[in-house]
Amino acid sequence: MNGLAKILFVLVGLIGMIGSAVFAGMAYQLGVFSDVVTEYQEKMWFSNVAIFVGILMFIIFFLFFFIGLLTKRNERSIVLPTKYGEIEITDRTIESTVMYVVVEENMLRNPVVSAKLFNRKKAVKVFVMGDAIQTSRLQTNGAELQSKIEEKLKDMLEIEMVEADIKIHKTNKREAKGSHARVI
Repeated sequence: MNGLAKILFVLVGLIGMIGSAVFAGMAYQLGVFSDVVTEYQEKMWFSNVAIFVGILMFIIFFLFFFIGLLTKRNERSIVLPTKYGEIEITDRTIESTVMYVVVEENMLRNPVVSAKLFNRKKAVKVFVMGDAIQTSRLQTNGAELQSKIEEKLKDMLEIEMVEADIKIHKTNKREAKGSHARVI
């Protein structure tokens, strides 16, 4: 959850809790809201319903508030200490490095790369998905690609906690031929 969404959750939660407390307060003769509310305040069912709905709304908005406070932001960079200071490497840099390795191996068609960073653990997890170009030796080629990605990132980042997950979608050659439009 990014910073704006977190702030919105907290604000909606606070405003909602205040509004539900005011709504539940209409059941009691705290003030004159309007003549219609005053007329309904004298009836027992109105006060029971107002209190119940107010408490229910308060709980829902409290959950919004609580979720907004406790969720953590997605880490978009990892900070690595060096003897000269700190280096901040973004997830885009890691993704482009992995994409370079994937394209260089020429094993996947339409590859998609995403990286998840863990700044506290100083760890990186990379996800690579794509369609197989060659259909033989997928397991061996996938393992080789995975080890090359991990080696490249360990060499680049100088950390040991690097993991690469590769998902290969095997495509059927008949489907690929049938999906193209015919030219006459």
